[in-house]
Amino acid sequence: MNQIKVGGGAEPVVKAVLNSLGTMYIVETQTLETGDWYIRFSNGFVIQGGHSDGKTLITFPIEFSNTDFIFLSGSSTISGSSATFNNNTFRTAIGGNEYKTTTGFTYRISNKDWLALGFAA
Repeated sequence: MNQIKVGGGAEPVVKAVLNSLGTMYIVETQTLETGDWYIRFSNGFVIQGGHSDGKTLITFPIEFSNTDFIFLSGSSTISGSSATFNNNTFRTAIGGNEYKTTTGFTYRISNKDWLALGFAA
């Protein structure tokens, strides 16, 4: 899929042409005071992330349309000249995970970065 970055101030004609071509483009990006951030695409797809300082409840900046989103968390350790990344991946295709809602995720991810991908509500 082609991706072209078009800011929120793009001319309506440009957006109409890109939409007619089926081209996904960025319509909004933001970094919040908390350090959480998101990127919203023209087709409703959202990539969002942040850092957990020991919280068990992660609240997403943008609500998802359902619980069929991908959630990733990981931490990195740097020692001398080498770096190690440890990650945990969670995905519930059907839903039913009591820790997962459209507005957040409950999981102990102390001092780890997190990333969530899916479609906005």
